[in-house]
Amino acid sequence: MKKKPTSPVHLFYRYQEGESFVFDGPFLYQLKKTADTEKIKLALSAFGDEFSILEGINAGIPILYHPIPEEITKRTSPGVFRNLIWGPMFSVYYYQKIAGTPEWETDLTVMKEWSPYFAKNIAPEPEFAGKLTHIQEEDRKDAEKEYNSYLAFLGRQKNLSQGILLASGTGYLHVHPGIGGWKEMEILASALGNEETIRIATESTCSFIEAPHEGKIREDKPAFINIFTEDPLVDLKNLKSLRKIIAGEISYPPEKREPASSQKKRGKNERIRKRTL
Repeated sequence: MKKKPTSPVHLFYRYQEGESFVFDGPFLYQLKKTADTEKIKLALSAFGDEFSILEGINAGIPILYHPIPEEITKRTSPGVFRNLIWGPMFSVYYYQKIAGTPEWETDLTVMKEWSPYFAKNIAPEPEFAGKLTHIQEEDRKDAEKEYNSYLAFLGRQKNLSQGILLASGTGYLHVHPGIGGWKEMEILASALGNEETIRIATESTCSFIEAPHEGKIREDKPAFINIFTEDPLVDLKNLKSLRKIIAGEISYPPEKREPASSQKKRGKNERIRKRTL
């Protein structure tokens, strides 16, 4: 940590029984202490592992990636997640549970219809699903159980949405650039609604990555405007109706207030005109 990075330093940690080395609470705490001294932010990818999540939170690491299981609420006090910045990455685990199934093929078809670019340049061949059919039924049930637990946690902790980031997990199985973000938004919207999900994708996430526009329209600041032919607030699928992006060319001007001296002078002149009429 000799050179201050421009983005958070990521730690990857999932407890695996039998490993010769694992991060523990004291070690993570020392990392956090050193990072604070150097004014460096830390982020933890805990891969949905309850033990790893608790160790990270207890050490004071403020940014967490990957989902949180519902069972963790039995071991934590209310409000422990209040100030957490969280990128759930639900889509990663959604695709893990449907990999190699007819549901995956149906989802792939929907993605292709949603994005012609994805269909032409990125989408895997349907035969790819056949390579994943060897996954054991027990593993599929575990993946389904874990995914449902992750969504249940979000359902119980909707107040955390102010700190949620749009993080799709591009690079994981079936999570592809660009379109992976849409799938993540679809999952978030199922629990939080369209409006809050769009706020997460714009204001929360853009502010976190320190985008100049901060995902907002602000007084006397440049605005990035997306123009749609259909309303995404009604249905997130309408995001594909994007027709134009106006990037930083529009500025919402502050209200121009007339000086008090000018107001008095204008008022006096109006009274004179009235008397002469």
